[in-house]
Amino acid sequence: MANKDKILIVTDTCCDIPFGLAKELGLVTLPLHFHFEGDPYDYKDDLNHSEMPIKVFYNRLRNKEIAQTSQGSTQEIYDILEPYAKDGYKIICIIFSAALSGMINNVNIVKNMLREKYPKLVMNPIDSKCCSLGEGLLVYSTVKQKENGATYEKLINFIEATKTHVHHYFTVGDLGVLKRGGRLSASKAFIANLLNLKPVLHVDNLGRLVPLCKKFGRKQSLIQIVQYYKDNCDHNDVIFISHGDCYDDAKFVKDKILEVNKDNKVFIINEVGPVIGAHSGPETIALFFISSKDRLN
Repeated sequence: MANKDKILIVTDTCCDIPFGLAKELGLVTLPLHFHFEGDPYDYKDDLNHSEMPIKVFYNRLRNKEIAQTSQGSTQEIYDILEPYAKDGYKIICIIFSAALSGMINNVNIVKNMLREKYPKLVMNPIDSKCCSLGEGLLVYSTVKQKENGATYEKLINFIEATKTHVHHYFTVGDLGVLKRGGRLSASKAFIANLLNLKPVLHVDNLGRLVPLCKKFGRKQSLIQIVQYYKDNCDHNDVIFISHGDCYDDAKFVKDKILEVNKDNKVFIINEVGPVIGAHSGPETIALFFISSKDRLN
């Protein structure tokens, strides 16, 4: 039965959903930004990275340049959402983890601004407690619920019940980016590089980045990500993988997952966008899936 409510699903550009798919899903996306030190321009991340090709971005990181990021301003967010508020849409905003960004604070400010002008506004900003294509997977799944006729209230309940069941497992290739960004000490980065140790991390129930283990060498870290999938999957048929300009490694992970579960029907592979990529760096590989099991803490 079709849903008669005018419901708008809103996310932000940290969801890393491919541009074509975002358009197909009817998503409205809120901007976050990145720029390089000493660069007079502030590039807008609009899902397809049209103002800077993604390979150019990652090559600049490989050349030891430092990228800085910022959330969308309240004015930008207001200008995007105001026409929908005026038109009577019920708005759900699925936003990048509050443990990693203040973006949801700005969305809540805009909600209050819009409500002053439109007192009957129905709008729920939700902390996804997810990032990159983990956030994207939550958004994708919510849209599918909407397409199946879920009401506004049922969509809110679905998001709240599902968000900490979106598993994130990832490894990074360039510890220098973490060091230059202040997320890893110089001594730890030096030792890890010396021993060829690759960290494997995940996102916990609070939406924070948490280390799980270290593996000797790149291949072993990718195999470990697949092992976490084996340990926690429900043999679901939707898998998302994001990568920092290293598609072959993403394909390696996909092929290993298909050895475990040949029934997977939906694989989305896309680059980690510049806002998250500025902190995770080139050669990042991340695997996302929804499980009945809660995330590891």
